[in-house]
Amino acid sequence: MYTYSSPPRIPPTHPRHRLILLGLILLAGVVICIVTGVLSYRADQLTTLTPTATVTIPPAPTATPYRGIGDTSTLGGTLLGFDRQFGPPVQQGHYPATVVGVAVTIIVARDAATDHINDIDITPTGSWTLTQAIAVALTFLPADARHVRDFALAPPPHLIEHVYQSATLAATFPASAFTTAADAALAPGTLSYVCAATPTFADCNLGVGTD
Repeated sequence: MYTYSSPPRIPPTHPRHRLILLGLILLAGVVICIVTGVLSYRADQLTTLTPTATVTIPPAPTATPYRGIGDTSTLGGTLLGFDRQFGPPVQQGHYPATVVGVAVTIIVARDAATDHINDIDITPTGSWTLTQAIAVALTFLPADARHVRDFALAPPPHLIEHVYQSATLAATFPASAFTTAADAALAPGTLSYVCAATPTFADCNLGVGTD
């Protein structure tokens, strides 16, 4: 005969055990929060202490503007300036041209150190008057040239040397370029011209310094 028996009873959990379990769970939560806080603090500290590199870009150098004479067809100019004004030379530095209505031949010489024109010689194709010669010569002065003085050259025919001063010419050539014919030093920027218009001699010469 079958005998029914009731299932075994599970003894109830003691209230003290529940409190211990709950305390362990809370303790674990507190530990996790503390660890998380410490790690977050360390990360913030590392971020704060990490130096940020500063890149300083130096300013671009400023080129000093050139204040001398450029490619012009004047004393202190260049062969390129004469080529542009009068066309290709018939030979190196020789330019046939018509200046202020006078047919002339222009012969230029350049300074090897600066490559700028330091001497200009002008002769008429035919003849000219002294007034015409001076008018031609004046067209080859630097734009800022100002008249300083005149003096007579000896011996005869007692030509007149006209002396000028030019700041741009002073910036084009070294100070040592400005001398007299006897190599006496002159103020930088000094230039002069001499013109002749006689039956036997017709010529204008412009140069750095004086004769």
